[in-house]
Order: sequence, then C-alpha cells, then structure tokens
Amino acid sequence: MTLHRHWAGRSTSAVGALLAVVSLGAGAPAEAQTLRGTTAGGDVGFMTSVRRDDLRGAVDDGTRQGGDTANGDDVDGAIPQRRYRNARPVVIDGDPSWPPEPPVLRDGIVENSEDQPVPDGADAAALDTRSPEDIAPFETPSPSTDADAISVEIEPILDRRPVRLARFEPFDPVGVRMGTFTVFPEAEMVVGAYDNVFRSSSNVRQDVALEIKPTVRAVSNWRAHAMEFRATGLSTFHNEFATEDDRAYTLEARGRLDITRRTSIEALTSFDHAQEQRGSINAVSAAGERTSFDTSKAALTFNHRFNRLSLQLRGAVTDTDYAPVEGVGGIEISNDSRDSQLREGAIRASWMFKPTLSVFAEVVGNTRAYGGIEADGIKRDSTGERLRAGLSFGNTSKVLRGEVAIGHAVQRFDDRRLASIDGIVLDANLAWRVSGLTSLLFTAKSDIAESTLAGSGGALSQTVGVEARHAFKRNLIGTAGVNLSRQAYEGVDITEQALTSLLGLEYHLNREVTLFSRYAHVDFDSTDISRNYNYDEFKVGVRVRR
Repeated sequence: MTLHRHWAGRSTSAVGALLAVVSLGAGAPAEAQTLRGTTAGGDVGFMTSVRRDDLRGAVDDGTRQGGDTANGDDVDGAIPQRRYRNARPVVIDGDPSWPPEPPVLRDGIVENSEDQPVPDGADAAALDTRSPEDIAPFETPSPSTDADAISVEIEPILDRRPVRLARFEPFDPVGVRMGTFTVFPEAEMVVGAYDNVFRSSSNVRQDVALEIKPTVRAVSNWRAHAMEFRATGLSTFHNEFATEDDRAYTLEARGRLDITRRTSIEALTSFDHAQEQRGSINAVSAAGERTSFDTSKAALTFNHRFNRLSLQLRGAVTDTDYAPVEGVGGIEISNDSRDSQLREGAIRASWMFKPTLSVFAEVVGNTRAYGGIEADGIKRDSTGERLRAGLSFGNTSKVLRGEVAIGHAVQRFDDRRLASIDGIVLDANLAWRVSGLTSLLFTAKSDIAESTLAGSGGALSQTVGVEARHAFKRNLIGTAGVNLSRQAYEGVDITEQALTSLLGLEYHLNREVTLFSRYAHVDFDSTDISRNYNYDEFKVGVRVRR
C-alpha cells in the first residue's frame, strides 16, 4: 500500500509525521491518507509515493536524530528526508515551485545522512532516475538559445542588446544545435513598391521589386570565451530598372577571450559588399549604374575591471575600396581617389554606481588616408579627435538599457586649403520598456563625414531618431518611428536635411513564421534645390526563421 506524501524543502515536522502515522494506524484506508510535510514557513512542495515501511523508517530515523519525543515535547529541529541515490520526485511541467528553495538551517543541527538506494518495488512513475548530467540540458538550457545571450560587442555604443529589448517579439528564436554551436537561420522574402526609385527631383520613376534576404548566425555554447559568426545576403530584382538591383552581402566573425573574470579581449573582422545609395552627394552623377564598394574591418578591444572602475582600450582599421563604374557613353570612371583607410584608437574609463548605472568618458583619435587626389586637386587625408562623456544603463536591465553620450569632435585636414570641421556630437543607443506591451528606442549618431565635393572636406553629420513599438495582441505588433538627419558642409554653402517617417506591422503566425508590412516616407531638403526630392516605399513580406 502506498500513500502520497508532500515534500517541501529538506525537512518535515516530526510531530506532523507521527500524527499522520497514528491516524494511519487508526484504521483509515492507506490509499486515502495524505501525509503533508511542511517547512517552518508552511510551504507545501511536490508529491511522491512511499511505502508504509519507508515512512515509518524515516520517522524513526528522524526521531533518533532530531531528539526524544517520548515525553511529548516538541522537537526543535528538523527530520531529514530519506534521499534516494540518483533519483528524485518527478517534476510536473510548469510547476512554479521547482526548483525548491534551500532549507532553513538551524543552529546545532548537523545532517550527516547518506543517500539511500532506490528500494525494489518503488513507484517508477514517481521517481526521476536520470543522472544530473541528463537532467541539466532540459532544466538549465544553454544561454545561446537566446539569439543575443552571448554578444561580443567591440564598441559599447553599437551594442545590439538595447535594440533587442526595444524590438520585443512574442517568440524568441531557438536555433539548431550543431556541436558546441547554436545556429540561427533566417530568411525574408519581400515585395516592394517605390514611387521615386532614383531619388531624384526631376527624373521621378516608379518601380516594383522582389527582395530576398537570407541570414545565418552561429553562436558558441562554451562556458568561457565566445565565438560568433554571421553571414547576410541581399538580392533585389526590379521589374523595370535593373540598374537599381542590389547585390550585397556581409561576412563577420567575432570572438571573446576570457583571460580572467575581470579581464577579456574581444576581436572582430568583417567584410561588406554593397552598392552606393542614389541621392548621395558623393555619388558619380555621370554614371548610369550605382557604384559598388567593399568595406573590410578589423577591430580589437581590451577590457579590464578593477572594482567599480573599468577600463577599455580599443583599436580598429577600416579599408574602403570603390569599384570603377561605367559612365554615360561607355566611358569607365575610376574611383581610386575615393578609396580610403581609417585607423582609430580609443580609451574609455567608466565608474559603476550599480549594474544598471555607470558614468563614462572616452577619447578617440583617428587618421584617414585616401588613395588619390580629387578633381579639385586636393587630397583629403586628415586626423581627428572625439571627446565624449555620458551615462550607461548597462545591458541587462529589463526596463532601461543602453547609453547616451555628448561631446566634441574635430577633423583637421593635411591640406590647409580645406578648413577644419568641428562641432558638438551626440550619441545614443537607449531602449526603454515602458510596459509589457510598449517600448521606445532612442538613437543618435554624430560624426564628421568626409566628402569629395569640390571645395569641401566634408560635413558634421548628425542623426537623431525615436521608434515606438506596441503589441495590440501578443502576436500583433505595430511600430512607428521618425528619424532626422542633417549635414552642413564646410567650405561650401550646402546644407542637407532628411526627415524619414516609418510605420510597420508584424503578425507572428507562430515561432517560425512572421508576416510583416513596412511603409517609409523620406522628405529630403537641400539648399541646392535641384537635389530636393520626396521618396515613398511600401513593402510586404514573410520572415521564416528557426
């Protein structure tokens, strides 16, 4: 005969156990009896089946170890449970009380009981006899089942985790386990309509296109160190203007070497192939097709935390190579003078008040070297500095995540015929989870963008934006955003400004399939009125991922 026994923590009351045995002996059917074991706090845990003899033995053992109960006094102690070797009660799916909380320790009580073998005839349905190694993968899955749980971030302002918090979804990708890596495949197929495909004020043409964007990402499952590989492709097929087709891809590898708990080295290498956007002031106006360019980058970061003080040293080298393009009349236009190499070095110090609030300051220096002399006879080699200070809210909070900084930037050209460019810079990558249904993402980016425009070395480029995301239902999410960018070119009377408005809707059919639509409107305004234009695009598509 068996009875059901509720366990809680690691001890039960001796008096409660004795009362249960007495009532059992009074003649009540054993199958109808329930022995409840409670902790000092009164919590009731899971339920298993034991035999009458096992119960009596457990009570006897507890009486001998917990104290003498013959005189009826309460026992100020705890009766150890009988523990079975390589077995535990079965955990019911979804039970919020598992794993159980640790027992309350009592002064003077020393438990030295050993695990007992599972007795013959024990109820196999009530005991889980798997080894701890077999149980662990199911109850403590690898953190890499979250696509961004292991993130190697070379530059804090470019951290992807704030975006991850703001752009919440009802389902997280689970990936596919392949050895010591988890692979996250994803693909998008989109149909888009464009009302000004050339982004022009005079040559306004409409077109539709099919867009295919595959992505695969592999993240390591190691306890220490980390590796991440990513490959992304983009192919578009326009119905009428094949010159606007995209053939782009990105290959990237990131790694982190954990030297100690306080010290790590992070590295990144990437290669991008893309086409220049129509409407760019640096684009070759006489070309019939867009210019392709390759960007290669290698970066290295050293991080060390002393206590509340942390230091970061980072450096990067970026090479950009522009391909020749065929101009009007079949004449080849060389872009060698636009080829460039950017070298950057930075030091950053931060002071942590708490894990979700730090202050920081950083100094960044750079040198830019170009492949040749532009049409105005000036080579645009330069050196520059960036000084920033700001607040960081960490990357683990579920409410506020990211950082914001303000500072000053300057870029000095080797050729004194070009005036230096300087100004205030604002950078932000901040996510705020307003509620379980709503989030806001604040972004800002400032830098000195160099230009091939005759008589000008470049412009102070400033961009700010905000995006709101709201879940109307768990699987129906809407987005709305606005983005403002401005470039004031030094040495010439040209200022450009673009206001972009965004709307989107996502319907998640299940964990693997999402239907979405996006609308964007761009209002581009320049002091050179021949460059003004309006641009609208509307896209509908499906995303499939694992």
